[in-house]
Amino acid sequence: MKFLKFPTLVLQKIFGNFAVPELLFLSFCSKRLKFLIQSLEKNRLKEIKTINYTFISDNRVMILGLNNNNKPSIDLVLTPVERNKIVPMGFIDWSSLCWYSKYLYDNKKKEVIVQGVHNYLCQFFGPSLQYQVVSDCDELPPKLKNIQLSHISLAKLKTDKQKVENYFKASPYQEYMRIHEKMNGSISKKSVVYLTKHLEIDCCHSFGDDALFRFKGRSLLLVNAMVSDKTLIRFLNEWKSGTGFQQLKHLSIHCPSYPFLAPSTVHREVGMQYFEGLWLVDFKTNGGFTEVLNLAII
Repeated sequence: MKFLKFPTLVLQKIFGNFAVPELLFLSFCSKRLKFLIQSLEKNRLKEIKTINYTFISDNRVMILGLNNNNKPSIDLVLTPVERNKIVPMGFIDWSSLCWYSKYLYDNKKKEVIVQGVHNYLCQFFGPSLQYQVVSDCDELPPKLKNIQLSHISLAKLKTDKQKVENYFKASPYQEYMRIHEKMNGSISKKSVVYLTKHLEIDCCHSFGDDALFRFKGRSLLLVNAMVSDKTLIRFLNEWKSGTGFQQLKHLSIHCPSYPFLAPSTVHREVGMQYFEGLWLVDFKTNGGFTEVLNLAII
């Protein structure tokens, strides 16, 4: 390509007139061109801190590259079409006059295509970015590696626990995960979900015992969780004495007002303080850390 024979300063001027998505697509042309873009535009590329994949119920996939101010530098939408209407990757549908770049794909190859896009982005931007997945669909998103944050709805899923576990095993030990799930549903008892550093579960008015006793991370938030006096007292006394759950640094439980949970009973057995609508338990573990439980009785 004669383009590659231009002096470095000329190439910098040329690349400076391209938006980041255009540079990304230009990098498909050759390994050398990809290397030049990464080298000459590294300061601009470093401004992107997060790649977010949002999976929508109509099978569209929105891909956003966000900077420190959460402003998008990359705006891509993959839209499913019938196979006989597929156009080559890289076609931009300007006729829709939308603010994003629209690309058409064969829905039957959704997982392979999304994985391919994700793998290329990981190679192009490197592992230092925060890759995250958001999905409220009634099916699992494609399995992606190196995901640090997830917001997944499992309450609508019609699949077995093994498929759900295989999905999460693609990116275990995530930094943060938010899940909507009835706790007698899709998550297995030994799931890698419980290895997440910061885990938030909307239990959908089901018992949160499994999450409470199996969580291995640092911070756990249970919302709309059913918890009994006996369960909570047992957990708190083990946590308080340092005999269990030593990795846990913060626990917050928001539970509806069910007859089998009496704060006065927990207060008597464990020790609690009431403050602005929250029951608080303060104590120190054997390691000397101050632990706090927020138990909201709604």
